Amino acid sequence: MYWLYREKKLYITKNGSRETWNGCISCVWDRLEKKRDDSGKKCEFKNEIDSYAIVQIMKIIDDMCAINAQTTLMNDIESNREKCLEFNKISKDYLVEILRHLSSIPNSISWKEEYFKIGKSCSDGQIYKLFEEKFCPLDQNYVVIYIKYANNIVHRSHVLQ
Repeated sequence: MYWLYREKKLYITKNGSRETWNGCISCVWDRLEKKRDDSGKKCEFKNEIDSYAIVQIMKIIDDMCAINAQTTLMNDIESNREKCLEFNKISKDYLVEILRHLSSIPNSISWKEEYFKIGKSCSDGQIYKLFEEKFCPLDQNYVVIYIKYANNIVHRSHVLQ
């Protein structure tokens, strides 16, 4: 569905006519929906979204939900240090992208809660769980030593040679 938002943005940018787009898209969308209904799947396109930045944020959230929904992949990420570190980097990059997109949305664009809603099936509907940093396994070349000193635990890491 995101390709259609991209087409809308490109069409309006090149032709400058939102009215022409709105006149054509209902016919095109009806045809797409008819084809899609044959497969038993439903796609949602909200033509009223005027900010491509909002679409990009929706796409990032959908991408993270898709990744988090793959149990085998997430177990692999949490047990493999390199994959875990890469996942955390991607998650942070996505957060930076979201902030960049948020800052580019003009004040004249209305935000609707439904655009940014996370379903219960994705991170229990909580955005902080979706982007939370994963605890990665320790590097095999390090040994971690916990020392109790004056009732405080001191954590030290040493490189094995």
